[in-house]
Amino acid sequence: MRLVSCLVLTATVVAGCSRSDLVPDEGASSPEQQQVVAVVEQLFHGIATQDTILLGRLLDRDAQLVSVREVNGEPSWTRRNRADFLSGIGTNEVEMVERMWDPEVRVDGDIASLWAPYDFHVDGEFSHCGYDAFHLVRKRGVWLITAITYTVRTEGCHDALPPPPDGE
Repeated sequence: MRLVSCLVLTATVVAGCSRSDLVPDEGASSPEQQQVVAVVEQLFHGIATQDTILLGRLLDRDAQLVSVREVNGEPSWTRRNRADFLSGIGTNEVEMVERMWDPEVRVDGDIASLWAPYDFHVDGEFSHCGYDAFHLVRKRGVWLITAITYTVRTEGCHDALPPPPDGE
């Protein structure tokens, strides 16, 4: 009888709750989550402005970047280290704009991850889209990117956002 009473009580409580009582508000974010998003946005700004000094401050010295795409029907990935990434950005002669939206951020102590859909434009023209996955660690109060893994595709992309405005 006690079990039945507990089940009835639980069902009554759950039935009286709205969805927002059971699921955290997705719009709310902690200061730590906002800091993680800000670091990724700074990375995008550094790419757009080819600011390798800024990018170097955001990336851990052992950071790895892995892109995954389909080639001839098979998954293929390319791995780059921090030095290769910075060199590529610093010598690039095209305008690059990367944008993300709806980031999902998780923080536990001094580690964090950010997962978000993105699109990428070169010289104002759409290039590709996919999902970004960033991993960060906090060292002496500063969030550093330790790894970036992202998919690259040109079809099935998100049409939710317009092309970037000039100068972005």
